[in-house]
Amino acid sequence: MKGPLHTRRGFTLIEMLISMVVLLLVMDMALTLFLPSLNRFSVADSAYDAQRHVAAGLRMMATDLKDTRADLLVSGNGQPSLPAFFIPTPRDGTGAFHLTPESLVDTSDLPDWQGWIVYWTVPEPAPNQTQERLCRAFVAGNPLISPLPSSLPPAFRVVASGLVSVRVEVGLHADLVHPNPGGISLFLDRSTAVWTPGGRVRIRLVVGAARILHDLATTFEGEKLLDVPY
Repeated sequence: MKGPLHTRRGFTLIEMLISMVVLLLVMDMALTLFLPSLNRFSVADSAYDAQRHVAAGLRMMATDLKDTRADLLVSGNGQPSLPAFFIPTPRDGTGAFHLTPESLVDTSDLPDWQGWIVYWTVPEPAPNQTQERLCRAFVAGNPLISPLPSSLPPAFRVVASGLVSVRVEVGLHADLVHPNPGGISLFLDRSTAVWTPGGRVRIRLVVGAARILHDLATTFEGEKLLDVPY
């Protein structure tokens, strides 16, 4: 004989509706706790990205300026309508530092100028065209005798992105403003206050960046002070 048949009881419609409501309540509570944390993380990540690019721009420009001399820097960038900001450098295209040979008694162990480090900015691609990219390139030539390049180098490196301002202030008084070489605001003070008793010139670098997230702008501005021999 066959044993009694066993039947499996299914879910009723009411039970399924109650389960779905409970599940929706649990998901709503989880999202209520999770979404603010995710939003705070996104804002913090945007702020960190802006700070990172500001720091990269300041660090690279400061490194190049430490190798130069302020008299060449001021005289070289004193011309109107410059396409970029030019830093005379004793380093070649590979980054090697050059000194004048010891056989030159009057100028031995002084920087042997190899060319210019060139800085300028270009707009970011759409849709962030209100922001700028800071570009850097090396151009060979002796800054003491060769003219400044009349055009921007075709090959360059992007140092920082998402910038809203780049300023270089040379000297103690920023009252002489050069008209934005290559998108960089350049302040040159040629008064006697430029040259400090210690034989150095104070240079102030200021870089600002912005990030836009959900129509909320996060901005960050950093600065760096350095003393450059003249």
